[in-house]
Amino acid sequence: MQRLCVGILLAILAPQLAAQDSPAALPSFAIVLGQTGGRWTAECETGCTWTKLAIDCGRNCTPVIDQHGVYRSARGDRQASTFAFTVRTAGNGVAATTLQGTAWRALSGTCGDRGCQVRITERGIEVPATRGRADDA
Repeated sequence: MQRLCVGILLAILAPQLAAQDSPAALPSFAIVLGQTGGRWTAECETGCTWTKLAIDCGRNCTPVIDQHGVYRSARGDRQASTFAFTVRTAGNGVAATTLQGTAWRALSGTCGDRGCQVRITERGIEVPATRGRADDA
């Protein structure tokens, strides 16, 4: 009887557990991120409560971007969000590390000498940014 109960419980929960890891369960977002010197700019194409934002925090800062805005660090007060990632300058480019809600753990891209602009989505990164293009990944 106990095996039957466990089997029924697994049959009920298995589809829900699988849905959490499936790509369809990811929040959809697309953000065009720019970086020049110590200034980060972002324009959210979809999936955010904001449209445009900017933060001046120096070349060595690691701001957090999520569906509600930008923060100077992962520590501190942030609202609950469907996705979040940190960004940082990486050599002659940009690197991002997920905090939640993406299919990737870490991304990076190399840019030109005059700053950088990338498009980050729940699935990956485009360098240079191609606005409005659906990801094939």
